[in-house]
Amino acid sequence: MNTVSDFRRILAMVAVSVALCAASRAQVPGEAWERIAVLGHDVKCLAFSPDYANDQTIFAGTGGMGVWRSQDGGDTWTRNGTVYLATSIVTDLAISPNYPNDPTLFAITESGNVFVSANANLSTWSFTISLPAPGLDARGTSLGISPDFASDGTVFAGYDGDGLYYTTNRGTYWAQDTGSLSRLIRLLDVSVDPNFASTDEVILGGVSQDGCLYRWASGPWTKINGTLGDGDGDTITSVRYEGNGRIWVGTKNNGVFHLSSDGTTLIEQFNTTNSPLLNNEITSIAVNPADGRAYFGSLYGLSSVQTDAISPVAEFDKIICSPNPYLVPPKVNLRIDGLVENSSVKIITLTGDVVAEFDSPGGKIASWDGKDKRGNYVPSGVYIVVGFNKDGSKVGKGKLAVVKR
Repeated sequence: MNTVSDFRRILAMVAVSVALCAASRAQVPGEAWERIAVLGHDVKCLAFSPDYANDQTIFAGTGGMGVWRSQDGGDTWTRNGTVYLATSIVTDLAISPNYPNDPTLFAITESGNVFVSANANLSTWSFTISLPAPGLDARGTSLGISPDFASDGTVFAGYDGDGLYYTTNRGTYWAQDTGSLSRLIRLLDVSVDPNFASTDEVILGGVSQDGCLYRWASGPWTKINGTLGDGDGDTITSVRYEGNGRIWVGTKNNGVFHLSSDGTTLIEQFNTTNSPLLNNEITSIAVNPADGRAYFGSLYGLSSVQTDAISPVAEFDKIICSPNPYLVPPKVNLRIDGLVENSSVKIITLTGDVVAEFDSPGGKIASWDGKDKRGNYVPSGVYIVVGFNKDGSKVGKGKLAVVKR
């Protein structure tokens, strides 16, 4: 089964589910849609098996009918959950990265409770946290699970009105972390760094009344971009890491922002004026690691944009450059495809001179503008493109012809 087309088919469900009170899909964005299930209530969130290509498993959290499961790509659905969960408004789901070997699924409800099921058929659920405190006007908004959940047992729970909670033992015990901010803090979304094992970082969106962007790192909360949601009348509604560590930020009024991995540099921004984005109020974001396409859900539907945040290859095969020959000055940057994680790239003449050297964004793709180290376009000729990992134990090569206009 094709992973890329599967992901496009799956993601299409996210944008239309709220409006249709059902799950719907399109095989490819922009093509005909089909309604695949009516689950009795609006669908608030979806979670997909990491092994979806093989097991076709999807989970849906609804606005009053609990959690549902499909094991055939969305064609048929079964309602699951305890009596209480079965009537809850489920605002987010988090699935073990090792599913189905580890069938753990977490669900957070609007009323603030977190449930967990650890059996494959979801026949039993248990409370892992009962929040907020009695009388506290807060609602559960989001969950984030560590990519290394199997070893660290870490899950984060966000609350609009009660901040951030986390567990490091698969939900047995939860601790609150306000990062020296007010306990009654607003928090609308949580996204865990794909390199969490080494960075220990989480991005928090829609924080405080100004709806700002923060980074959490083992306790301290640090505002990482003062231009977004900081007294500008806007609110960050959704945050998502790419596979290479860069960050997508969705807002209530100004579309989406694409930020560097540290959150301080704006790479690009999309809204209804400068892009085909359907609406400036973003409700959800997802990124397909197989092809780097980012999807943005809004009240008007689903939009997407192609990025270079594609999962790296495990081993070098052959580095492919396109377009090849490459005309300079160029109309587009050169695409360098076939890199391992966190590669560095060198552009070398046939005589061995290094004319350009740079780091990739971290994934399978890097780009080059055709300029040398001094900022001049390189002359016509044949060049060797070399990619290598940090310790030099993995090396890949490709050839490139440059034609100067």
